[in-house]
Amino acid sequence: MRVRAGILLLVIVGLSLVLGGLLFRSRPTAGAPATRGVSAVCAIRDRGRVSLAPTDARPAWTVTLEPDEEPEPWGFAADFHRLVIRRPEGAPIVHRFVSTYGKATLHLRDLTGDGREELVLRTGMGRGTDVRSERIEVFGVGDGRLESLLTAPVSGWFSGAREFGIGHWEYRLTFEDLDGDGIDEIDLLLEHDPVARGRVARGLPEISRFRHAWNRRRRRFESTAR
Repeated sequence: MRVRAGILLLVIVGLSLVLGGLLFRSRPTAGAPATRGVSAVCAIRDRGRVSLAPTDARPAWTVTLEPDEEPEPWGFAADFHRLVIRRPEGAPIVHRFVSTYGKATLHLRDLTGDGREELVLRTGMGRGTDVRSERIEVFGVGDGRLESLLTAPVSGWFSGAREFGIGHWEYRLTFEDLDGDGIDEIDLLLEHDPVARGRVARGLPEISRFRHAWNRRRRRFESTAR
C-alpha cells in the first residue's frame, strides 16, 4: 500500500513539474533579460519596472515608467511621467514625457542588431472619447542619454464609420524578422471600425501596413509600405 502511494506521489510531482515548466515558458517574467525574440513590456499604470541582466553589449539595466514628481504647471499632473534607466555606474538616464490618462507602454527590444535593447515607448495625447491618439517613439540608449530614432502614429479616429459616425483606427504593433537578416523589424498592421456604406472615411490611414527596419549602413530606420 505504501509503495503504491509512493508511486502515485512521484507521478503527481512529475506532472506538476512538467506543467509548471510549460507555464513558465509561456509567460516570461518582466525580470527576464530581453532578447531579440522576446519583448519585455511594462506599463505606467502598474508603475512598470523591468530588470535586465548584464550582457556583453551593455551593463545591467533597471528600467521604470513612473509618475513625474515635478510635473509642469500646465495641464493635468497625472499626464506627466518619467522613463528612467538605472545602471550600476553613472547617473540614471531620465526621459520626461507626457501621456494622457496615465497610459503609456514600453517595449524593450533589440531592433538594430547591436545587442542593446532599444526602447519603444507608446504614448497618447488628447482627452475625450473621440480625441485621444497614440504614437510610438523608438529610442536608442547612448552614453548617459536617449537618442530618438523613429516616431510613428499608431492610433486615432476617423469620420464616416458605420456606428455613431466616428470610428477608431489602430496599427497593431508586432516585432518580427521579416527580411531574414537576423534583426527584428517593427511591423504595423492597420485595424479599424467598419466604414459606413456610401460614406467617405476621412482621417483613416490609406496605408494598411508599415514596416520599419533598421538600415545598418545608413544607421537609421527606413519605412516601407507593405
